[in-house]
Amino acid sequence: MSGEPSRPVLTIDEVADWLGMHRNSVHRAARQGRLPARRVGKEWRFLAEAVAARWTPGRRLRGPAEPALAGPAFPESPVELSVLEAAEFLRVEPNTIYHEAAADRLPAWKEGQEWRTSASALREYLSSDPDPSGRYVRNGGTDTQ
Repeated sequence: MSGEPSRPVLTIDEVADWLGMHRNSVHRAARQGRLPARRVGKEWRFLAEAVAARWTPGRRLRGPAEPALAGPAFPESPVELSVLEAAEFLRVEPNTIYHEAAADRLPAWKEGQEWRTSASALREYLSSDPDPSGRYVRNGGTDTQ
């Protein structure tokens, strides 16, 4: 494992570079639950500290990932994030934040006409995956959701 990543939230390509794995191997490990990851819209995102807690250099990932962060991992942040700030934190488009929040797949709430969330809520969201239904499942030769 080369040096620690500079961002708290990583893409598949960044995790692959960091761990010295092929992009497809990272994608497969995320799909199968062997590497802690979360799908945000159609893109996979990884919390760097959760990956670091799960990965052992030189060993293959086996079995489902255990929760990397136990208990209240992050104190609740009093600072609220706007949609644009949340999109920047998760490194996705703002429309993805609107869509995921409206579908109750992202921890967010409405204040008037605006969606809000917090960095600690997003970190908790990325560090846990209690429902694997968001993962792709191989079904008859095609990936479905």
